[in-house]
Amino acid sequence: PHFEKMLYDQAMLAMAYAEAYQACDREEFANTAKDIVGYVLRDMTSPDGAFYSAEDADSEGEEGKFYVWKYKEIFSALSPEDALVAVRCFNVDDEGNFTDPIHGNTANNILHVTKPLDKLAAEFDRTVPEMESTISRIRLELLEVRNARIRPFKDTKILADWNGLMIAAIAKIAGVLNSEVLLGAAGKAADFILGKMRNGKGRLLHRCIDGELAVDGQLDDYACMIWGLIELYEAGFDDKYLKAAIELDKVLSGDFLDTANGGYFMTTEKYEKLIFRPKVNFDGALPSGNSVQMMNLLRLSAFTGNPEYEETAFNILKSVAELVNRYPGSFTNYLSALLYSENSCEVVIVGGKADTEIAKFAEKIRGTYQPFKTLLLIPSGTGKSEILKIADFAKDYKQVDGKPTFYVCRKHVCGQPLSDGEKVLDLIK
Repeated sequence: PHFEKMLYDQAMLAMAYAEAYQACDREEFANTAKDIVGYVLRDMTSPDGAFYSAEDADSEGEEGKFYVWKYKEIFSALSPEDALVAVRCFNVDDEGNFTDPIHGNTANNILHVTKPLDKLAAEFDRTVPEMESTISRIRLELLEVRNARIRPFKDTKILADWNGLMIAAIAKIAGVLNSEVLLGAAGKAADFILGKMRNGKGRLLHRCIDGELAVDGQLDDYACMIWGLIELYEAGFDDKYLKAAIELDKVLSGDFLDTANGGYFMTTEKYEKLIFRPKVNFDGALPSGNSVQMMNLLRLSAFTGNPEYEETAFNILKSVAELVNRYPGSFTNYLSALLYSENSCEVVIVGGKADTEIAKFAEKIRGTYQPFKTLLLIPSGTGKSEILKIADFAKDYKQVDGKPTFYVCRKHVCGQPLSDGEKVLDLIK
C-alpha cells in the first residue's frame, strides 16, 4: 500500500463500513468504522474539533517505517503468550509479509487480520469474548510502543470540503451506533467550520492553517459541508444544522449555479474572473461536487417539500446525460442520487425528541440500511418551532391521542398517521 493517510479516504471508508454494518449486521464492519473514526479523533483532530488533512507516508526517510513491524519487535513489545496470539492474529512472519517496491523484502510486516475471530479463539482454546478482550489489550500495548517511534509529518490544514465529508461520516456512524459522543464530535467540527471559516457574508472559506483563513470556498466545500450538515440533522434532530445546510445552499445556488445549462461551476465569479470556469462532473476517488449536490438537493426537497430543489437536482443530471451514456462507470454517485429520487421515503415524526418511544424508533431506523429514507422530527404542542419554518408542509401534522405519531410519505404524499413504530419500520421495508 501507499502509507499516506488522507482525511477524505478515512471519511469515505468509514461511511462504507457503517452502511455495510447496517446492511449485514456484522460486528467487524461496525468495529472497523469505529476504529477509523477513533484514529481521526485521536490523531487528526485540532483542539477546536476540526479535522486535519493528512499524515505523510514517510518517517526517517522511509515510507511506512512508522507502521511496519519486524517479527522480533512483536516479541519485544508483548509477553510471550500475547506475542504468539499477535503473530497469528495479525499475520506476522519472521521473513516479513510485505515487499517494499523499492527496497524489496526487508522482513517487515503490515499487521492485518484475515481470520475470523471465532476461528482464532478456537486455535487458542478460548471463548470469542476472551479472544476479543486479549486482542484489544494487545492492540493497545502495540499502539503504545508504536507511539514512541518518530511519527510521519502531519498536514494540519483544515479544509472545508474534507471536513464536510468527515462530519458526514461521523454523524452517520453516530446515528448507526447511537453514540452521543460521536454526534458531539461531528457537531463540534461543524460548529468550527460554520463559525470560523465563513466570511461576513456567510460564504465559506476553503482552508485554515494555524488560524489563518484563505481561499474562497469552491463547489466541493459547499456541497460536502451541506452533506455533513444534513447527516448531522438526521443523526440528532438539531434544527440548526438543517437550517445551516439551507443557508449554504442559497449561497451555492446564487454564486455557482449554471442557470443556462444546469449543474454547478467549480468556482464563483464573485471575486475572480477566470478565462474559463471549470465544471467537474466525474465521480472518481471522491464523488464530484455536482453529484454530491444532486443528492443534497433531493434530500432538501424531501425535508422541505419544496419541488424547486428537486428540479435543480434533475437539471444537474440532464447536464451530464451525454457523458453518462459514454462513461457510465464514472457517474456512480449520480446513480445513487437517481435511485434515491425513485425510491425516496420521508418519515415525519411528531413528538418530543426525548420521548422514549421516539428515541427507540429513531435508533432502530438509523441502525438499519434504509438509504432512501429521510427523517424529520416535528416537536409536538407548538406551531412556532424552527423546523416548521423549514418544513412548512408538515404544519398540520399532529400527535394522535397525545402519543408519538408517525407519517410515512412518498413523493411528498403522506399516509394516515400511525402510532406503532414497528409498523412504520415494516412499511418502510
